[in-house]
Amino acid sequence: MESSPGPSGGWYSRLQSGGHPPSVAAKNTACSSLPRFPFLELTEELQHHVLSFIADAPFESLGNEDANATLTGVLPLVSKHFQKISRSNLLWKAAFYRAIESDDVWKRAARNRSLQIPSRSGNDDVDFRSLYRRLYHEEIAFAGPVFVMGMEDEEIPERYSLYLFEPRYRLMVERLLNIHDEWQRNANANEDSGSCPPLYFLHAHRGLGCQGGQPCVALLVEIIRCMGMPTGHYDVTLQVNAIVRLERFWIEPNTGHLYHAYGRKIQLV
Repeated sequence: MESSPGPSGGWYSRLQSGGHPPSVAAKNTACSSLPRFPFLELTEELQHHVLSFIADAPFESLGNEDANATLTGVLPLVSKHFQKISRSNLLWKAAFYRAIESDDVWKRAARNRSLQIPSRSGNDDVDFRSLYRRLYHEEIAFAGPVFVMGMEDEEIPERYSLYLFEPRYRLMVERLLNIHDEWQRNANANEDSGSCPPLYFLHAHRGLGCQGGQPCVALLVEIIRCMGMPTGHYDVTLQVNAIVRLERFWIEPNTGHLYHAYGRKIQLV
């Protein structure tokens, strides 16, 4: 039976049959003789077009733990010329469209903002860098109070109810209701939210801190019904909106140990 090519025969031995492996100097000579791509001789438009294939923007892929991106963490450090290119509207335009066309969270964010998405052709007057940043900070990033309680079931429900009686969580709900007078009236009358503006908080359903080496996540939940009790407690019905990866969390002073957190949506529910 014919032996397979490997260290003892076949293409490997034929490759080595010419003698000793080439020296480092020979390798460097061979590399220096290779044709170089004249990148800087290209027009500015072509340079931007070439780099658009590798120039990703921060959080373009929301599930990545590393927030570094080529447009903000690599190109600006190469040279002044590349620093200028990293601010190119063409590169940010490409990143913007990649994000809203390939990721469901970015897609919903664009819909929620009711943006008139400009077409790919033309629209040089649109500042895509600012548009990208605004969409991220206004629709994908989230900061708010945190309810901490584990769930028995692994499967995340679409809708569920909580009875909030701890002072810190009563304070949390009271603060949210006070944002809009209409919400406060509905809660006192035990009515559904109706057309009230949405109110959100985070439910740390796996606790706070990394679990088994996994990043800390929480549910972003919307209050769709809030019933105020004579005792000051609240019975709330919640709609799960998204899973949020928490980047940091802290205890707000003078709240009876109420946590707040900041993170980004990574998955819709």
